[in-house]
Amino acid sequence: MKKYILLLNLLLIGMLQGFSQCPMCRSAVVSSLEAHDSKVVGLGLNSGILIMLGMVYTIIMLGVGLWYYYHKKAHKGTV
Repeated sequence: MKKYILLLNLLLIGMLQGFSQCPMCRSAVVSSLEAHDSKVVGLGLNSGILIMLGMVYTIIMLGVGLWYYYHKKAHKGTV
């Protein structure tokens, strides 16, 4: 049970850090807000970063799922 609580805590801490911006992106948003006095650049920056991150995990999980499906199908009759 302690393992699950530790894992849950680590996942929550990682999730909180996932909503932060990289320093380069943050400085670009701050400088654009100061220069243009509008929020056009910063509106979708966090969403864009999370979408790009999500696509990487989606592709990885799709590859793992396909590998598992074909591996299981190939070894179905050998037991």
